[in-house]
Amino acid sequence: MAGISFTTKSIPISNTDFSGGLNSSSGPLNVKDNEATDLQNIDFDKFGSFVKRNGFTRLNSSALNGGVTGMHWFQEVSGTDSLIVTAGTKIYYDTDVSGTFTDITGGLTITDDDDLHWDFITFNDQVGATNGTNAPFKVSNALVASAMTLPTNVTIPKYIASFNNYTFIGVPTLSGTVQSTRVYWSNINTLDTWTNTDFNDVGLDDGDTITGMKVLGDSLIIFKERSIYRAEFTGDADIPFVFRKTPSDVGCITVHSVQEIANGLKFLSQDGFYFFDGSNSIKVSDRISDTLDLFT
Repeated sequence: MAGISFTTKSIPISNTDFSGGLNSSSGPLNVKDNEATDLQNIDFDKFGSFVKRNGFTRLNSSALNGGVTGMHWFQEVSGTDSLIVTAGTKIYYDTDVSGTFTDITGGLTITDDDDLHWDFITFNDQVGATNGTNAPFKVSNALVASAMTLPTNVTIPKYIASFNNYTFIGVPTLSGTVQSTRVYWSNINTLDTWTNTDFNDVGLDDGDTITGMKVLGDSLIIFKERSIYRAEFTGDADIPFVFRKTPSDVGCITVHSVQEIANGLKFLSQDGFYFFDGSNSIKVSDRISDTLDLFT
């Protein structure tokens, strides 16, 4: 038997499908051929292969007023495109990403706090913005900033969304008290004209708070910390919306984690990332739990 080899020679194979993405939690014997145990500075192309991530280009040569707390791409009916930016105590716009930022704050109050993040919408050729600390503002198609009008005794909503030709605001402060489950909707086809009785307390008695709103298909998805609700348009003039709790047994902890992907919403919950398909939520971050632990 001397001289007989009981092993086969290694044979190189070509693998151009890396659609499995990052898997930092499995052992080396369980990682699939289309997965990687470590990925940095890469993007996936449409074929599942990876390419080097593009770099960044500096837009402005001089610093803005402070830390950036919000950015929104404003596409006007006229065809003009502008980047709306909140930074420090200022509101700016930059048309066509030229690198020239124009201050349009005027007499509005913007808190300089890196932990505050503005929520934006574009509706009826205007921008609306809220952050739960400052009074909301709007930017017209003439790129002029001004205060948003709110329902009577409402001062500071935290979230904003546009759905079915209505503006929604969530978690408003009403007569000095935060309404953590309440959403108001505007008059139809208006950014900030309201009827004071047009509101709903979503899951009022569940001890949970609204954490954001995003449109998905023909529904407005209302996230809470431990549950998810759907607002559906009825077409009825007296009761234009109904609010239904979905079967999802998890919720979202920050609206700024929500991204629309493959006809659903991915979001960050207490124990990782989930995919919401309009009804149920499926956990999708088990394979990168070790990576997520590095940031906790």
